[in-house]
Amino acid sequence: MPATIEELARCKTIYTELPGWSEDITKAKSFAELPRNAQDYVKFIEEQTNIPITWIGNGPKREEMIIKH
Repeated sequence: MPATIEELARCKTIYTELPGWSEDITKAKSFAELPRNAQDYVKFIEEQTNIPITWIGNGPKREEMIIKH
């Protein structure tokens, strides 16, 4: 995050559109069970942030989490 409002005003937004998915992911228990486009979305975020994603929520409940290895 820029340190000042002036620096923030000079920032440019970069948008990347990715294909979505319509499959129900609430029953997925592993990363491999997610639709290919969902997997690609997670990988894209990892690449852009240079941070590995290890937890993926696929529903509102605590037990509806996928642990990505």
